[in-house]
Amino acid sequence: MESIWQQYLVARYGTNGAALIGSVLSTLCSVLVAICCSLAWIIPRAARSPPAAAAKARRRTVHLHTPPSHGWSQFVIAFSAGALLADVTGHILPELYTPPHSHHHPHHHTHSGGEAGVGVLTGIAAFFILESFISLWESAAATPSAAKRCATHTVHESAWLNLAADAVHNLADGVAVSASFLAGARAGVATSVAVCMHEIPQEMGDYGVLLRAGLEPWRALLLNAGCACSSLLGNALVFALVHYSSGSRSSSSNVAAVESVALDRTQRRVLSFAAGGLLYMALSSLLPQLQQSPAITSRTSFRAAWGRRLGVALLGLVVGALAVTSVGVWEHSH
Repeated sequence: MESIWQQYLVARYGTNGAALIGSVLSTLCSVLVAICCSLAWIIPRAARSPPAAAAKARRRTVHLHTPPSHGWSQFVIAFSAGALLADVTGHILPELYTPPHSHHHPHHHTHSGGEAGVGVLTGIAAFFILESFISLWESAAATPSAAKRCATHTVHESAWLNLAADAVHNLADGVAVSASFLAGARAGVATSVAVCMHEIPQEMGDYGVLLRAGLEPWRALLLNAGCACSSLLGNALVFALVHYSSGSRSSSSNVAAVESVALDRTQRRVLSFAAGGLLYMALSSLLPQLQQSPAITSRTSFRAAWGRRLGVALLGLVVGALAVTSVGVWEHSH
């Protein structure tokens, strides 16, 4: 069935056209996954809330120090941080430091490893600059009291940093899917399934960060789905690169090799930049929020409060990391 589908698309639209159609369909599936993961957060909360309380909650701005449930919000942050760290250390970085399929350049592995390190550092620096800009912009946009600024400052930064990192990561996924479809329908479908499975824990963690940041549920859903659409930019980047490579090379025998090397470099550069951004967001924005806790009263044991906070944080980190790691194990087994 797959060969008939592939032959029909190739005969009607050409190899690149068939790959483009497959890439766009895969991207739409990723957007659907993002929407479904977001709804998985919204529907249970709406079902537990009475209509009046839900309407009041929609009108209320959620701040960092006034979460509806401190333990649950801490678990969401820890889950998100664990998923992001496992994604970077168990999926992106190993892929960046895996030698590319090149038999003509024996030192290409060392060179690509150096490029990956530079890309990660560039991503960290870029997200630091972005966070600084957002911080100054929010401070200049209004003049609230010092206490209110402190309560809302980190919240909005974490939201926009998460959206930026998610958009770059999805762009890298679009590059990977398009490159796989150019290699064949079977490879493209396999990569698309792997990407969609990989998106499930990631999108759930991303949506949890947006809710924790004070965004309304439906606004967070739209922003999350919009970031998933950045995969289309990855599709366009790949096919623009293929078109440029095919048009600039007169020898057709070298076109496939040129496309393969160019796509590999493009994907690695985007992935390394995304890895730096995700690392910065997890270590600089999410994990510090786990250190915040309600004030301990005289009747609250310090040891019990510390143990409760540590237990919730470690549980969220482990569950988030296991969710991403299990998907990675499934990818390698298939």
